[in-house]
Amino acid sequence: MDELLQRLQGMGLDEAKAREVVQTVRSFLEEKLPDPIAAKLDDVLSGSPETMESLLGKVPSDALPKDLGGKLKGLFGG
Repeated sequence: MDELLQRLQGMGLDEAKAREVVQTVRSFLEEKLPDPIAAKLDDVLSGSPETMESLLGKVPSDALPKDLGGKLKGLFGG
């Protein structure tokens, strides 16, 4: 999450506002993502080595939109 905060600060946000943005986005993603992925969101944001493929493997395939793995890999820098 530190890397994300640094990037936001690099865009001109002060640290407090950057943390507020991260928390808002985190809360939004927790609401929208399937539970098994949302439960690992902090790990993903903190740079945990767990890959998106391993997270997606925990969700039934019929619960995911087509090519969600590819889209999420790009979103999280994978």
